[in-house]
Amino acid sequence: MQGPVRAFARRMMRDQHLGDDAAQDTFLRMWKGLRTHEPRGRFVAWTFTIARNTCIEALRREKRTPMPLDELDAGSVDPSEQQILRGIVNEALAKLEEPFRSTLLLRETGLAYEELAETMEIPVGTVRSRLHEARRRMATMLAPVLAGEA
Repeated sequence: MQGPVRAFARRMMRDQHLGDDAAQDTFLRMWKGLRTHEPRGRFVAWTFTIARNTCIEALRREKRTPMPLDELDAGSVDPSEQQILRGIVNEALAKLEEPFRSTLLLRETGLAYEELAETMEIPVGTVRSRLHEARRRMATMLAPVLAGEA
């Protein structure tokens, strides 16, 4: 569970170190809340609810837009097309507004629509519409790159 939460937090925060801090805060909050946690749904949904809320609170606390996520393995810097494309996608994700970004990132962690709905405390239909809109916006931002114009 640590890997997906860290990956989600890093992408939400768009900064490796801030993401690691948010993931650590998530697990600390989970540990503190285990005694009072009433299992109304899946543990995974509860975990990502805490992770999402922790990231949103941290971003509000910082009152800034973090820099796009840099390459996590700085030791193997290679200006290949894959790395360039990864940077472009990260920039597009950074421009995607909340709640579209978190919905898309949570879906990419492997959560089902029902788990997303439970995590975000919204109906499944809203999850579907947010994902559709997030993908549409990403496609619009990435269209010039894919067409070779950028």
